Amino acid sequence: MVRYKENNIQGWKCPACGNGIYTSYFDEIDSDPTEYSLFINGTQDVTTEKIQYISKIANINFIEAKNILSKGNSSEIKTKAPMMKEIIIRLRELDIDYTVTPEFKYTEAKMIVDKKTEIQKLIDSSKLDSDEKIESFENAIQALSEKLSCDDVTCLCKAFCDDTQNEEVMFGLIHLVERLRGKDYLREIALCTPDMTDAHDWAMTLNKRILNSADYLDMYISVIDSLGESEKDKILSLLNDIKNDNPSRFAEKIDYLIGRIY
Repeated sequence: MVRYKENNIQGWKCPACGNGIYTSYFDEIDSDPTEYSLFINGTQDVTTEKIQYISKIANINFIEAKNILSKGNSSEIKTKAPMMKEIIIRLRELDIDYTVTPEFKYTEAKMIVDKKTEIQKLIDSSKLDSDEKIESFENAIQALSEKLSCDDVTCLCKAFCDDTQNEEVMFGLIHLVERLRGKDYLREIALCTPDMTDAHDWAMTLNKRILNSADYLDMYISVIDSLGESEKDKILSLLNDIKNDNPSRFAEKIDYLIGRIY
């Protein structure tokens, strides 16, 4: 049995048959009945990104949003705690000053996701050889699920471990990384996976899944072709390892990729 936690369900699950013992749980923030009020106090640097976000959350046009950011004293924005927390986190990221009433306790430092801390938890628990490490790993994945950018890929990939004792739980990290999309994501994969010396198998898995993607193969070729010679040689060496590991499935695709580059 392995620990299972998703949305408001947690418990133990059999990896073979999928059966298990489950129970529901709710965080305090989800059961808080209070309706909170938020007021925008303004910002020194008015940007298009900030205007667009204020326009969205206040349901006003861009001119009104720009005036609020410049002068402060916005109209009241009312919502419940879970949505208010998301708004506050984004306002902090954008460096927009605000006021909330009544006092909002869910955005203390310990409540806001610190990406570096959570990624370090993934790295520290990557062996997954105890219930405590499995729980820590799964909790970190959940905490990071909405907070990632392509700049985090290299650090995330340090948490992969070929010597892990629970591949099913480790595969959750694959799904987390793959929440990122586009050329920037592919570039980070091409640059960092060849250096995953302690997780070579997982590095191959990440690349295999790109090679199997009809949407990504040609884009990946373009990304690899744009790399410097040293970086290009390293990722092509990894791709050749994939080819040698499973030639019947990947030889044709990798030969096609190399042919397009050279």
